[in-house]
Amino acid sequence: MALVDAVHRFTFEELAVRGALVQLQDVFQKTSEHAQYPEAIQSLLGQALCASALMSSTIKYDGRLTLQVQGQGALRLLLAQSTNSYGLRGMARYDGDLPAAASFAELTGKGRTLINIQADKHAQPWQGVIDTQYPSVAAMIEAYFGQSEQLDTKLILFSKAEQCFGLLLQKLPNENSDDADGWDRVCQLAETLTAEEALSLEAAEIVNRLFHEETVRVYEPHSAFFNCVGCADRVEAMLKQVDRAELDALVAETGQVEVTCEFCAKQFAYDAVDLASALASNAASASSRVQ
Repeated sequence: MALVDAVHRFTFEELAVRGALVQLQDVFQKTSEHAQYPEAIQSLLGQALCASALMSSTIKYDGRLTLQVQGQGALRLLLAQSTNSYGLRGMARYDGDLPAAASFAELTGKGRTLINIQADKHAQPWQGVIDTQYPSVAAMIEAYFGQSEQLDTKLILFSKAEQCFGLLLQKLPNENSDDADGWDRVCQLAETLTAEEALSLEAAEIVNRLFHEETVRVYEPHSAFFNCVGCADRVEAMLKQVDRAELDALVAETGQVEVTCEFCAKQFAYDAVDLASALASNAASASSRVQ
């Protein structure tokens, strides 16, 4: 069954617990269709996309949240980004052969993960950091919330082929519940979910199957979509960081500078005139900021 790309938020009426569920199919396909990632990398990318969407569902901001894993093992970079309206994109870089059945920690080595929130409307950017020495993406995000936000968090992530799924539960702070075992109970129920169920059933049916004995309020879902708007500006910003002599030499040799967006595979070509215009516009912008 085709999944509906959406984020579903819900709360437990009689417990101090909130939840969110995300299912992605079209978004995941558009994210990875141009890259032909190995199965292990494809799976981690799907998990990271779901994790970024679920984190966005718990934080109020107007901009974009980026989950960036910087590895020192076979996985060199894993990046997933979500806007506050669930516009998603992601990519991965890896080197050499991937170890069979390796854990997340083994694939990344002694890396680190940056969680950035770049808010619009002149708000200050925010960044959190956690290491990658965890068996899975889910375990890493759970530890991050526990260490940085002091929030008990349960995260379930599944990814297979071109479908991915995430379920997040959080125990709300400073809220009391008469049900002392409620948090442990809903976490145990979440752990009974199988990948087959998560990647085939509708979101409402999953919530009902898992928590049918609880009183759950489910809110209107938010559509998720593939988003790579503004990559031309980012390419030009990248060109500005390259030595001008190197760019000029490349144009002299091949006639143009070619750049491909790693998120959407869109190709950009700059001949001598295009390159001069792009760099001049960047320079003019920088000059106006200095003034």
